[in-house]
Amino acid sequence: MSSSWIYQRTKTDATDPLPVIRGIGRLKFDVGEIESYIASRQSPSTSATLSSSDGIARVNGKAYKKLTRRRFQTGFVRLREDRFPKWWEGFYREDIVDESGKVRRKRRSVNLGLLTDVPTKRAAQRKLSEILAVINDADYRPRSTITFSGFVKKYKELTLPSKKGTTQHGYAVNLRKHYVPYFGDMLLSDIDAEMVQAFLNQKIAADYAYPTLKNLKWGLSAVFEEAVKYRYIKSNPVPVTDLPPEDIKEDAILPTGAQIELLIANLPYVLGEAVWLVAVTCIRPEELAFKWLDLDVEKRLLWIKRAVNRSKIHTPKYHRSNRPIQLTDADVKRLLKLKKSVGAADDDWCTRA
Repeated sequence: MSSSWIYQRTKTDATDPLPVIRGIGRLKFDVGEIESYIASRQSPSTSATLSSSDGIARVNGKAYKKLTRRRFQTGFVRLREDRFPKWWEGFYREDIVDESGKVRRKRRSVNLGLLTDVPTKRAAQRKLSEILAVINDADYRPRSTITFSGFVKKYKELTLPSKKGTTQHGYAVNLRKHYVPYFGDMLLSDIDAEMVQAFLNQKIAADYAYPTLKNLKWGLSAVFEEAVKYRYIKSNPVPVTDLPPEDIKEDAILPTGAQIELLIANLPYVLGEAVWLVAVTCIRPEELAFKWLDLDVEKRLLWIKRAVNRSKIHTPKYHRSNRPIQLTDADVKRLLKLKKSVGAADDDWCTRA
């Protein structure tokens, strides 16, 4: 407490006087009375601390209460006269999140324009305030300094293991071959829609097919969606980018029945029957992973419940899983003949060699 504060409260006409013992030419204070005086005028403590990063006060480590952000900065500007032409430089501080997840406060400088364009200090301060509007916003999040390649490492640890094997393989190829070589050293928070569009345009110029371009775009979008989920960035820049019009699709030339029969006749028996089954049921080759117990002889149904990829069993595509294939009597007899010829039990794989 300053001496002026004590003087104002020991005057005879003070509005909120201190407890004092007046003597001749001097004043005396009772320590106990002074402590009571100060304690009665203090605001009650909430035991709350406000983090500069999220604006949430944690009361005694238990409850949560949203409070107004305490830090509001105006920054400062100076005229750089050591270089020609003269220009205004602005300074401010910014919270950033490093790759370890810790929030750090960094000093930033920015060029606000030449003296000829920004003639006064007040005008320079206004330009700086436009930059600081984002940082001073109540919803502001500290900017992450993690690079794209740094986040990809986390993405492989946190997200890819939950995907199907086929999806994992496709994403891993795109990450290694396309995304990391282009975006690797860029800060994740600096990648915007313009950069993503430049990436897609590069692939368009390389004459990639439309399905590949579509796969690259939405695969990259999935990576950025995870970055949004884990609060490394505020928004996903990928969906607003554009792809070229899809090419006209010509009808595929399919083999004739005679050609398929000729192929089957020149293959080993079990392999030939697998080719026949794909032809008559129009299932995907990887969906041949069914067992004899999946064949319902009475209803002439073959249930597709599994798929195989890279020697690993998984469920079929979401919209195609656990579906029945209607067979004819001739189809069922042909399958039962195959089962008998290989001596298979109900729990055996249908197309095992």
